Amino acid sequence: MPALRRAAAAARIVRSARALAAALLLAGGALVAAGCQGRERAAPPPAALPLGPVALASATYVLGVSRLDTVPLAEGRYRAADGREVLLLPVMTWGDLVGDDRREAAAIVVTRIGGVSYYELVVLEERGGRPVQIAHQYLGDDVAVEGLAIADRAVAVQLRVRGPGDPPCCPSQRVTRRLKIEGGQGR
Repeated sequence: MPALRRAAAAARIVRSARALAAALLLAGGALVAAGCQGRERAAPPPAALPLGPVALASATYVLGVSRLDTVPLAEGRYRAADGREVLLLPVMTWGDLVGDDRREAAAIVVTRIGGVSYYELVVLEERGGRPVQIAHQYLGDDVAVEGLAIADRAVAVQLRVRGPGDPPCCPSQRVTRRLKIEGGQGR
């Protein structure tokens, strides 16, 4: 009987991973495409590859605003004992950022603390068959990410930030932030 329960649990995990991969691919593609019209972007790798959406949703991240040294995601989320929640958003793109003719992945991670959402861009490369974070950049709190693209060895993040008089819910100013990787660090 325990073997049947383990098999059923394993089947549920596989179905959850497939559903997450499909959702990330569909939502991520729609969000990235909506914000990056007119820009060339690489097609995402299949979900099962080391830098695919499923692997990114199970990677470990080091984030500047979460006050946690490392954040191991499971199915795209992490919840700390104090109530902080870290989520991998379905906004991803892939391309060569370091000039080695290999594709890196760029994604958005949000940390929710006490009703405020802090957004970070993370960049990962494949090492030993697993995604490993090589850079991150804080984007702001309560911003609206509209697109993500890799071009000319840089990540461009299109987002809306709060302007004068904007309430926290409704940022109105469109900006593009660029991150270039130099020596394994984001700049």
